[in-house]
Amino acid sequence: TTLLFLLLLVIRNISTRYFSLETTRMSKLCTITSLALVLVLLLGQATAFSVVGNKLIDPQGNPILLRGFARPSLEWNSIGEKLSLSDYQLMKSWGANSVRLSLNQGFYLSTHTGYDSKYAGTIDQQVQWIKSLGMAVVLDLHWSDKGDLSGSCAQQNMADVNSISFWSQLAAKYANDSMIIYELYNEPHDVSWSTWLNGGSDAGYTTVGMQQLYDTVRKAKANNVVIGLRPGGRLR
Repeated sequence: TTLLFLLLLVIRNISTRYFSLETTRMSKLCTITSLALVLVLLLGQATAFSVVGNKLIDPQGNPILLRGFARPSLEWNSIGEKLSLSDYQLMKSWGANSVRLSLNQGFYLSTHTGYDSKYAGTIDQQVQWIKSLGMAVVLDLHWSDKGDLSGSCAQQNMADVNSISFWSQLAAKYANDSMIIYELYNEPHDVSWSTWLNGGSDAGYTTVGMQQLYDTVRKAKANNVVIGLRPGGRLR
């Protein structure tokens, strides 16, 4: 099977265009206001969200603009805080068509000292509630552990080797669910463009890049749309 990668770069208030992430010119960019990279595998007829040109296409084949809310707490609390169906119903009543859930790989991985055996079930309950309202779910890896299974999790510069295990498991669980989009890592920052794409060591620990995370999702046979969101700060 030939993998076709669609790279969509959106810079806020600047027209969309395609370019190489590894050029020396790009490495000189110090700040950007917003960056979104969407990578999607195109395999015949779409049965889930897909990307055509600069448009996100819903499972029915119609262009869709996601408007919604980021629902925090599952990154710092394994049971979440004040999560309920009524919470998502309120979001829906305000016109939302999507909800972003921020996740913690330490709570999810059974090999991590912070593991909570009920965490996956808590995530799944949120997913089912949100989907029951006809809204898309964005699953976002928000907190990670710098590759230390006994370390505490927080927002880091970039994903780590344990993030591969996280996405291998989570991507397989919701593989090809037409209402679920995967966000590979929240707001990478203060790493080189090369590290952002391919991983490296310039963050002070061994990081993995968006390419490795993307490949992990596809190896799990998940054809969901995958998002590598804008950096949260400067990329060197």
